[in-house]
Amino acid sequence: MTITNYDYWKEIREIASDLIKDIREENPAFNDDDLLDECHDRLYEIIDSHQWVIYYGNNLSVLEHSDNREFMIEHNGEDYASDCLKAGGLDGLHYHLAYWAMFADVNDHFCDNSDNKLVA
Repeated sequence: MTITNYDYWKEIREIASDLIKDIREENPAFNDDDLLDECHDRLYEIIDSHQWVIYYGNNLSVLEHSDNREFMIEHNGEDYASDCLKAGGLDGLHYHLAYWAMFADVNDHFCDNSDNKLVA
């Protein structure tokens, strides 16, 4: 499966939008801070089970289109990357790089950077 730049960013926007919409429907009394906390809690599982992350053949496409290729190392450090490589080889390293890149891309879409309001 070929993942185009358009497809990648469409998927990122849809994950963010659907997640915010679902949480708002389930918890209408949540303020933006509560909503953002719940988005983060659920996002870990959503990205962890996403087909572009779990299938190694898609990992490099995620990294090709992501704005956050370096997020894993910036967020977790070089030792974490080394541990991923030792534990899972290149496939394991690519999986973790793709996971954290996609996580950060969706996270970036939770807030509109111009006024820090959650977007749906």
